[in-house]
Amino acid sequence: MNEEHLKTLIDKFLSGTASAEELLELNELEKQFAGLQENYTVPAKPALDLKVKIFNHIEQAVGKKNRTTVKLFKWLGSVAAMLLIGVLCVSLYRQEGKVRYIFSLNKVISTGAGEIRTVTLADGSEVTLNSGSMLSFPTQFTGHNREVSLEGEAFFSVAHNKHKPFLVKAGKLVTKVLGTSFDIAAYPELKNVKVTVSTGRVMVSRNTKQLAVLVPDKQIVYNKQSEQSEVKTVENADYSGWRTGTLIFKQALFEEVALTLEKAYGLKFHINDNLLRKYSITSKFEKDMSLKAILDILSAASCTHYTLTEHDVYFKGKPCSQSATGDQSQKTKQDKHEVAL
Repeated sequence: MNEEHLKTLIDKFLSGTASAEELLELNELEKQFAGLQENYTVPAKPALDLKVKIFNHIEQAVGKKNRTTVKLFKWLGSVAAMLLIGVLCVSLYRQEGKVRYIFSLNKVISTGAGEIRTVTLADGSEVTLNSGSMLSFPTQFTGHNREVSLEGEAFFSVAHNKHKPFLVKAGKLVTKVLGTSFDIAAYPELKNVKVTVSTGRVMVSRNTKQLAVLVPDKQIVYNKQSEQSEVKTVENADYSGWRTGTLIFKQALFEEVALTLEKAYGLKFHINDNLLRKYSITSKFEKDMSLKAILDILSAASCTHYTLTEHDVYFKGKPCSQSATGDQSQKTKQDKHEVAL
């Protein structure tokens, strides 16, 4: 169950439109949650304050409904508060003709601007999160798979377990491995999701359709708009250098470079020209370079100029002549504006 489904159940109950099945679902959830609630402690005072506010709001909304109803919605408030702290996962199985609910709390780790963080999962796998990313994972892996969810970018070093595949959900893509290392870039602001393999073998699928099986130095680029994918041969180190503070771009769109720098420096990039957004950039930025030096390189490489304020970067002007695909002569012109690093 997710937060949206829970909200729908609450809205239907308050409006008196909940079906018998939905009322039964609420009743069953209340019974199953009772045991979990006894052993669960909200870890921070802000969360406690939030839960109290939810309780008060629910009591006002319920109004003159009976105490049983108020008690039910207080419980739902607890669940809502927990959903804001972690992800409440609900799986179903049938036993003796009855539907049972199994609850497990997922932990959520996120990174801010310029922050890179490594977390070790219960199976020993290590995940390094890039700036502006979020990982959701269970405190213990149960069932037949080891499943996590990613928004943003992360490098996975997965502990081998041939009996329990490791699954990473990133948008509409699922990456499945038994034990290997790979990078996934799945920022919601970008139109493409990229999976790049460092070691081992990786299977990437959308829904139940297999898109590719990748080996080291292979990358799949999935376009979220067209739902088309392409497999490329790359140097995997170019896509994981961010772990040590090195940013490498090879024919990357200007808007992709801008987003990477936004996450790394906590700035907002403003690009006034659509051609500039699609302009191809090839460069390498080391961790000891200043932001101004990086912006100077981007400005020279694209034949544009910029203005830097406390929280924003404004790029203006038409870029150097370059087609969407980029021919050799245009690439040569671009190279003349790049700074050797």
